[in-house]
Amino acid sequence: MEKNIELNGLDDVKLFNLAVSNKNGIKEFIIAGDSANCGFYEHPCSFVKEKISIQTIAIDNLLEYTLTPIIIKIDVDGHELSVLDGMEQLFKICGRRPHFYLSRSKNDLLIM
Repeated sequence: MEKNIELNGLDDVKLFNLAVSNKNGIKEFIIAGDSANCGFYEHPCSFVKEKISIQTIAIDNLLEYTLTPIIIKIDVDGHELSVLDGMEQLFKICGRRPHFYLSRSKNDLLIM
């Protein structure tokens, strides 16, 4: 991601190496045998290769580090409700409604 930002000369992008959830903390992340099945939940069609602890943050808590977003893309493989739950303040203070892109499967993109 850092390399893509640099290659495209984007100086108005902030990158945070965090997992987004409904609250700040540490959460167990599952590394599956198939990289498409990694996430916070075990996938029934893949085996657990490794479990690691990662730092999570609610998007509301990112607001103190950045401007109100215009576009939000969510691709979290089953963790969507937790991510949206962590955006309560964003919905309250946002002067304009941001555009949402929710990825629901590999071949599907829902635009709101």
